[in-house]
Amino acid sequence: IIQSDKGGEKLDCEGEITQKKQVRRVVNLKTTLDQWIASSTKDDAVRVIRGGPGSGKSSFAKIFAADLAARAYDVLYIPLHRLNIEQDFQDTLTRYLRDSDFFSQSYYLDADRLIVILDGLDELTQQGYACIDAAQRFVNNILQYVQTRNMTKLRLQLILTGRDLVVQHTESLFRKERQILHLVDYFVPDDEDDSSHDCDHFLFDDPMHLLTEDKRNHWWKRYGELTGKDYHEGMPKELHID
Repeated sequence: IIQSDKGGEKLDCEGEITQKKQVRRVVNLKTTLDQWIASSTKDDAVRVIRGGPGSGKSSFAKIFAADLAARAYDVLYIPLHRLNIEQDFQDTLTRYLRDSDFFSQSYYLDADRLIVILDGLDELTQQGYACIDAAQRFVNNILQYVQTRNMTKLRLQLILTGRDLVVQHTESLFRKERQILHLVDYFVPDDEDDSSHDCDHFLFDDPMHLLTEDKRNHWWKRYGELTGKDYHEGMPKELHID
């Protein structure tokens, strides 16, 4: 589940503005990205997934890449720390495809429609670069490449993942509405009967009531299915805190 930014203000019961808060619409991450890919819009070809450490960015990126490949899309999943960000993006991508031996360089670069998932913008710090400046230059390079690639028709769609701090310093480069998608942290709603939920910094607009489902039970059921253990009722009672 993700949040997609939408401007707005909090109103009291009489309709008066009591406190300005950012409104975030809650949507399903996979469904939203599937719709974006299917829309085939050449002028809206980049999405950013941001979230804290351990929030599931890389896990989702790998699963989503595998799912796209299973549906016969041409897709590349690339951990960003494997690229040389000081090079032109096309040059470093070409070098990666050539040196990795996992992909056919000419096939992917000449593909009529390609989806590239670049995972770990924050991991650029492992290469010893000044994180913020390097990230800004690299992201700008990527956006220029995507724009050139899609000059006459949609040929390339790109998904970029990164931690909150790094994405915050590059978000001015992403000007499309709802282009940056936020992974929701652990969330306990105050009122499960309401489609909007308040917290200290945001007002969540949740028309599909995605936040009211206890994901812990879903996780334990799936874990039981994978391990053959009996968790068909969800989270063990010993761990459940009301």
